[in-house]
Amino acid sequence: MVNQRDVAKRAGVSSASVSRYINNPASISLKTANKIKNAIKELGYRPNFTAKSLKTGKFQRVGIISAAKGPFYWEVLDSIEESLFESGYFINVSITRKSEFSKMKTLQLVKNRQVDGVIIFPLLNQNDDEIVKYLKDMGDKFVVLDRPYEDESICQVSIDNYEAGKTAARTFLDRGHRDFLFIWGVKDVVSAHERFRGFQDELKTAGIILNEEMQIDGEFSAKKTYEITKKILPKLPKFTAVFASNDQSAIGFMKAAYENGLITPNDYSIIGFDDMEFAPYVTPSLTTFRQPVQTMGKIAAEMLISQIEGREIRDTRVLLKARLLIRDSIKAIF
Repeated sequence: MVNQRDVAKRAGVSSASVSRYINNPASISLKTANKIKNAIKELGYRPNFTAKSLKTGKFQRVGIISAAKGPFYWEVLDSIEESLFESGYFINVSITRKSEFSKMKTLQLVKNRQVDGVIIFPLLNQNDDEIVKYLKDMGDKFVVLDRPYEDESICQVSIDNYEAGKTAARTFLDRGHRDFLFIWGVKDVVSAHERFRGFQDELKTAGIILNEEMQIDGEFSAKKTYEITKKILPKLPKFTAVFASNDQSAIGFMKAAYENGLITPNDYSIIGFDDMEFAPYVTPSLTTFRQPVQTMGKIAAEMLISQIEGREIRDTRVLLKARLLIRDSIKAIF
């Protein structure tokens, strides 16, 4: 079994330095921390936290409560896990969307104190609201992701989806567009509502009302968007610009439109969201928003670790910006 002495020897540092790194990476220099981190990876070392847990009362585990539907969640979770591991914490993941059993399991995880803290992506439903309320009422250590709360006592990290929606609308308006469609994401996900609200509000300033017949239920799904669009496209009002809640729904719409003789961007422009790996490589390349998902996960992990280890958190509410990447799927129509 690889032990701390083996790690220290490989890294060329003292065993005390390895111990300090495992307990608090910030307590040693970055140069030394990187040496130890690389040695741990090379040797496959796994700290024995059982004895430490008996001494400190900590599990060295964090609960992740997530809807886990789509690449956004997977990328953020990957960043969270990496940051937590570097600080000696592991994760337990509970999926709230999957089934009633999963919801009960999530509540049990929280109420039985099987973790040192929780990171939660709360949906717009009673179950997740109850979990957040329970965590706060019990004084537990937790961070909320992807859903802004006005309560500044709740540690939270989210993307400014409202401003992104406004930016999408302004981008179209500045290019002469006046006839719009909006493709919804999943309705119990806050980001879908915020993107719609920002898009709608910016259009209102230009005197344009986004009526129901100008909205499509895409559910963040290429397949769902394709099927619905193909069915209703002949009945849709005139449009020259489409804002899709994510890249998958944008692709689904583009395929259905193509099969009905509409070509992007000659017949309409479209903007997606997420900048998925395929976005630059479809024809035409997709204009879309890139979210700082790695930063989001890292900040959330650091916030929670600070709570667990009793360190001060200067900013409990972090709002990150999504960046619009202009590609070939939009054009001006002046």
